[in-house]
Amino acid sequence: MELIKNRIDAFSEDINYESLLKFASSIDYDELDYEAHLPAPECEGDYGRNVICMDPFECVLIHWPAGIESGIHDHNGLYGCVQVLEGEIENVFYRETETELQETVIQGFCEGDLVPEPDEAIHKIRNASNSKRAVTMHFYNPPLRTLDGVRIFDIESGSIGVLSKDAETASWSEEYGHFKSIKSDAFEYICHEDLLKREAHADN
Repeated sequence: MELIKNRIDAFSEDINYESLLKFASSIDYDELDYEAHLPAPECEGDYGRNVICMDPFECVLIHWPAGIESGIHDHNGLYGCVQVLEGEIENVFYRETETELQETVIQGFCEGDLVPEPDEAIHKIRNASNSKRAVTMHFYNPPLRTLDGVRIFDIESGSIGVLSKDAETASWSEEYGHFKSIKSDAFEYICHEDLLKREAHADN
């Protein structure tokens, strides 16, 4: 990880969305030896996070076992990007209304791709393969020193959980005590296919 740390230490630009994407895209990831730093998940059904640095922005190495996904979560005041180092991932975006959580966009990415993560997004990342791992490197600003206040959404129950500072991942596999609150029946989930049908019907 010395390559990444040295590049981050040498970063001298003002940090904004564009400069962070420019920085992430300038790195030669073929020279990066990440295997020894690959984090194991804390529990079954979760992904593993290894925080590389927190200053001047956050850099995190994430290991996605086969078929694993994050919880649907929000980015409030946080922006960044994700570099796919290995495997294939999907980035799924959602729109929140007063009564619904609507699945709006499903994007596929593979090794070498850079995935934008704009501010105020609600999304999840998932390993698109059920047989192979995926590895990603995430760059965020401002640094997310804890997950305190991050909301995650459960489409099965319509629940919204607010994570505490003790949470390790944006996932429903976190212990109950790692939530500040959980609100049940908070929304109705509308999948991407149903949303497209609704929009097509409205246009007719």
